[in-house]
Amino acid sequence: MAYVHDTRHAAERWCVLRCSNTKTLELAASLADAGFDAWSPAETIQRRARRGTKPETLTVPLTPSFVFARADRVADLLDLAHSPALNYRVWDPELKRMVTRGHPYFRVFYYLGEIATVPDHQLEPLRSLERKRKPKPVTRTMAQGERIRLAEAGFEGLWGTVLTSRKNYTRVQVDGFLVPVDFPTWTLQGSCQAGSGKVNAEPAEPVSAQAA
Repeated sequence: MAYVHDTRHAAERWCVLRCSNTKTLELAASLADAGFDAWSPAETIQRRARRGTKPETLTVPLTPSFVFARADRVADLLDLAHSPALNYRVWDPELKRMVTRGHPYFRVFYYLGEIATVPDHQLEPLRSLERKRKPKPVTRTMAQGERIRLAEAGFEGLWGTVLTSRKNYTRVQVDGFLVPVDFPTWTLQGSCQAGSGKVNAEPAEPVSAQAA
């Protein structure tokens, strides 16, 4: 049986697991639950419900039957794939005890007699596609003069005042800053609010939150 011979960079590569189309995301989730670094790109779609008229929301795999797992644990994955029972033990925080769970059947993918592995950077197109397919969060525009506490990276804990707000970007005068900052509106949806106080001063030339 062929193994990954160069283990020095195994953590930077992913082995490919094959399973039933309908078990793709279940396998990725169960392996992650068991402590493996496993992933399969997914998207959320809406389709007509089997019963009723309202559409139902489903999470489906972008690469059906393919799951990727870090190659540094390929030996454990091979042992698991060939074990009679694909079970694992894990702590259940609700039951407050160890429980036994199972993985869907899978096999490690070989190519030309060797275990197929993929460099991490070659999975970036799939990660990018998954990000694009994620449903966009519902955003609301914010009221002028609204006081908010920021949670955006680099601005955590700071307070600011909303100057203008549109669907895509909201301009905020951050306390202590000479110029206002533009934030993607959806990143402010969970910001703590503290009433409003109208701001009528003409703002200076804004900067982007990414550039701040």
